[in-house]
Amino acid sequence: MRIHRALGVAFVALGYIPLQHGLATLGVPLPHPPIPYYSPL
Repeated sequence: MRIHRALGVAFVALGYIPLQHGLATLGVPLPHPPIPYYSPL
């Protein structure tokens, strides 16, 4: 049960980022979490 709940939260979190970017292109601002980017030395 815990694994299913954790996977559900993970899929919602991962699906929110593309949704937020898509709505931002249409002019609907939503709060967005900072996304870590890999930056080598």
